[in-house]
Amino acid sequence: MTSAPRLTPRTKAVLAAVLLTPLGIWLLAYGWPQQHLYYRNYRFDDAEVRRLASYPKAMLAFGDQAWRNLDSGQAARFYRRAVQRDVLNMDGWLNLARAEAARGRPELSRAILSFVAATAGHTSRWQSSIALLAHELGVEDIFRQSINFLLIRKLDIDTALTLLDVHYGNAEQSLAALDALNYSLYLDWLIRRGRLADARLAWNQISGHQTPEESMLLKYIDFLILNKVIGEAQAIWHEHTGTIGITNGRFEHQPSNKGFGWRAYPSAQRHWQIERTENEGHAHSPGLKIVFSGRANVDFNHLYQIVPLSSGRDHRLTFKWRGVRLTTDQGPFIDLVGYDCDDFYAASPMLLGSTGWQETQIDFTAPPDCGAVRLRLRRKISSRFDNRIAGTLWLDDFRIEPLQTRTGGA
Repeated sequence: MTSAPRLTPRTKAVLAAVLLTPLGIWLLAYGWPQQHLYYRNYRFDDAEVRRLASYPKAMLAFGDQAWRNLDSGQAARFYRRAVQRDVLNMDGWLNLARAEAARGRPELSRAILSFVAATAGHTSRWQSSIALLAHELGVEDIFRQSINFLLIRKLDIDTALTLLDVHYGNAEQSLAALDALNYSLYLDWLIRRGRLADARLAWNQISGHQTPEESMLLKYIDFLILNKVIGEAQAIWHEHTGTIGITNGRFEHQPSNKGFGWRAYPSAQRHWQIERTENEGHAHSPGLKIVFSGRANVDFNHLYQIVPLSSGRDHRLTFKWRGVRLTTDQGPFIDLVGYDCDDFYAASPMLLGSTGWQETQIDFTAPPDCGAVRLRLRRKISSRFDNRIAGTLWLDDFRIEPLQTRTGGA
């Protein structure tokens, strides 16, 4: 049997050239319009339309140009060409739906939207556009699905919730449209906008369906305190912490800066330091230590907590404190200021120099309209030449208790 003749390298090169030349010509013809598409330098004339009719992206660009020129009919024709050549081009379908709606064909627009939602309903990229178009067309099931999709995946949260709010116009209907997993996001959005009544609705919805996350619970309590809804905030705080009156009065825990807990703020210039200690409180228990650096004439009000009270009743505040080498004529002291009421104030004497542990008390009557006070550590500015406060102060064992009601003749 004779073997087939072997091709020489020269013959192979000639055959390759014969085979590849038509391919190269086709690529040149195809690639030049593609280069044109890449640079987007369209002329938007009839000749350009005919030349680029096979390119979906070009048809989208022509549709966008017609849309900008307020020609919805022409825009729809170009968008239709685009999706005919690329049926999975969701941008083209969404644009076509808008154009058809603008032409007064809402049923066709809704049918296109349903197709897009069914095809791309589990894809993040188009959800915002789907939600917006569903809002414009009033397609409730698709609108709810897209809004919840965005929120569950933490995508465009503010935009999604703003659209939800505009769509329904009230918090009750907005909550009814949301999945339970998204209630907290909506509550946070309402809090940031200061909408107290709507935030209450959202909180009731959350607490009725799930155990609130601690961060959300504290944020809501802070919001109620800020709006001076003290009774409601106290009830939630008590349910959460079991605390009535002063919170963390013996400093078993760090100041939380949340809810009815202690709020302690540092000095950027280190004019003072606030530190919880494990064994420097009274009887070597935990306590709070405040160190003044001696570098400034400090106006100090950076340690406080809001304390709920029974309004109209007599109370007694007691606490323990000691100081070491506290300087100047203006020493630290404890005061009480009405939080949700006007013209209430009570204060302790100042602590000066060095002292051992001592208990101090302040008796006061909460006015009838007073549901809470701000309990503070204060130091006022000194007007003397040697006015820079130095020294260390320790605090422990804060309590506020209502006194027995006095009876006639007692």
